[in-house]
Amino acid sequence: MLIAVLGVVLISNAMRYDRQLYAHSEGVEPAFMEKLSQGKELFLIADGLVRLPQERVNRGVVLNTTLMDILPYVPSAGSEVESILREVYGTSLYNPNTWQSLKETTKVHWEGLSQQQWSAIGRKYHATDVVAPVGWKMSLEKVMESGPLVLYHIQDYE
Repeated sequence: MLIAVLGVVLISNAMRYDRQLYAHSEGVEPAFMEKLSQGKELFLIADGLVRLPQERVNRGVVLNTTLMDILPYVPSAGSEVESILREVYGTSLYNPNTWQSLKETTKVHWEGLSQQQWSAIGRKYHATDVVAPVGWKMSLEKVMESGPLVLYHIQDYE
């Protein structure tokens, strides 16, 4: 009986989690996903939007910020994750407020990056595109806007 109840609770929580993650897909046109799927390299995405495009476009994300709880199982990845968080997201694993304010921290950091800094990030992490919420002001080429998302291209990647 306890196992059945536990199973129902876990499934219910997983469904609620999926609804939250996919809530961003409302209003996103198929053409947006098609455009994002045309890239050959990885892409960057703001916190909270991670699973939306990755599963639909068959492209990898540089860092899936919703899966940080996996670090205790792969501690050797810690230094690389820390490097990505510092350079790409403007925060640190060692910042106790990271997960409460990651979206806002990322917004401030991304809006402050120059095209040259974006190009350097793109080259280092093999990322050619960035997906961010509408309203963020970034120094990147805006490719397409759809619903709550904007697709940017990192220029001078090659």
